[in-house]
Amino acid sequence: MIELRETVVNLLEGLVRRGVLTDADARQMVADAQSKAQTQAAALQQQEKSEEGAVRVTYVPETVKDEIQAEVAKEVAPAVVDDVVARAKEEGWGVPGALPSWVRNFDIDTRIRMRGQGDYFDDQNAANTYLNFNKVNQAGGIGKAGVNALLNTTEDRARMRGYLRVDLKADVATNLTARIGVSTGAANDPITKNATFGDYEQKLNFGVHNVSLDWHPTNDRGTRNFDIMAGRFDNPFLHSNLIWDQDLAFEGVVGTVGFDVFRRNTQGFDRGIWLTLGAFPLQEIEFAQADRWLYAGQIGLELPIGSSSAFRFGAGYFAYSNMVGLRNAPDSTLTDYTAPLLLARGNTLFDIRNDLDPSTNLFALASDYRLENLLAQVDFAVFGQNHLIFTADYVDNRGFDPAAVEARVGQPVAPRTKAREMELSIGRDRMRVARDWRVFGLYRYVQRDSMVDAFTYADFALGGTDNQGFVVGFELGVAKNTWITTRWLSSNEIDGPPLGIDVLQVDWNMRF
Repeated sequence: MIELRETVVNLLEGLVRRGVLTDADARQMVADAQSKAQTQAAALQQQEKSEEGAVRVTYVPETVKDEIQAEVAKEVAPAVVDDVVARAKEEGWGVPGALPSWVRNFDIDTRIRMRGQGDYFDDQNAANTYLNFNKVNQAGGIGKAGVNALLNTTEDRARMRGYLRVDLKADVATNLTARIGVSTGAANDPITKNATFGDYEQKLNFGVHNVSLDWHPTNDRGTRNFDIMAGRFDNPFLHSNLIWDQDLAFEGVVGTVGFDVFRRNTQGFDRGIWLTLGAFPLQEIEFAQADRWLYAGQIGLELPIGSSSAFRFGAGYFAYSNMVGLRNAPDSTLTDYTAPLLLARGNTLFDIRNDLDPSTNLFALASDYRLENLLAQVDFAVFGQNHLIFTADYVDNRGFDPAAVEARVGQPVAPRTKAREMELSIGRDRMRVARDWRVFGLYRYVQRDSMVDAFTYADFALGGTDNQGFVVGFELGVAKNTWITTRWLSSNEIDGPPLGIDVLQVDWNMRF
């Protein structure tokens, strides 16, 4: 900078010596140049101060931009674009803001199952012995039911069955949820939702299996600590397959209060210690004050073990009201209403008909049912996302009164009131993607009057009580939300005539 200044000054002095410029003109030119340089330096300093911290971007001409864009387009594979589009669809990018709130409040869960089932009967089974009490009661007697009066105990059977269930949940308002569910299944069977294929004359039965209103206020921490539900809904108790089939729905009202004593601050219902109470009508009888009800309560504990494991325990009491049949007065039918709408096989029954016609029969339950239930479950997270779960379930019917049962039946009946089930499973808790897996096995022992036979595990021994045996099986994911289940159920009678039943089930399942 100094060199440049001296050069300019020497140049001006040379011009003065040659008479091109006067000395005064040269001095004025130097002064003007210095003043202008000082002004420019001050302006530049002010600009730099105002732009302090700014990022400078080199200007790129439009022609260069176009060339770069063309080169990038050649380098990006179409598969990458397809992957981004697929992910956007799957995760719903932009959808929440685009859809109205009433649409976003709905959640739909659909389950489809196609099943191949084989029922295999032991060669030593007693033939023409076990009665189909539902058919007998519907016909009005054993003789009137004809061949339908007997259960099949000798002829193997192969069936293809289908299952469809669609559940809709709507968050109507804060802490208020409505649920509606429809499914396949027989209209007169409250347990199974399976439909048996092979009847060209009829379409599949389809009906409402769930409809309920749910109020679940929150506490200060934003997690639920109270829940009350009314309507028809899935089993609200901690349970296994021992007392109730998994497809059985409950009708009535139920409330649960939970206490997060372990301070886990989990989202959803607090499952530290909880108490569930419910009242469920089973049969409303118009002309009698003897409606059938189930009154139930359960206290439970969920103790966390580490971050992903837990110990669960439930102690329940389930009391059925007005379940026992009443024998008619001679030649009367006034107490026919005390015969249950549904019977399976195993419970002690007696004939409440009291007339002179030997071809008429109407069977009803001979025992009360007051079930004391204990269930314990240990859930260990092992092998990454897999779980090892062991469940033990025990029940004792404290409502069985030997003297009262003998008076109804007309002969002594030994108390057979206990049942137990133990299950071990290893693998995923739910099949979500291909190669998810689970293997499982259980042992089951159910005495004849340990529970109401109409509501228990419908697949084991083809339903009912007075049976024992095991179940083994596995599940394997074959695609997203698609899996195969294979199950072998083997059972034998405990006290009744010989009856061995094996069942093979192969299921193709989807859930979305």
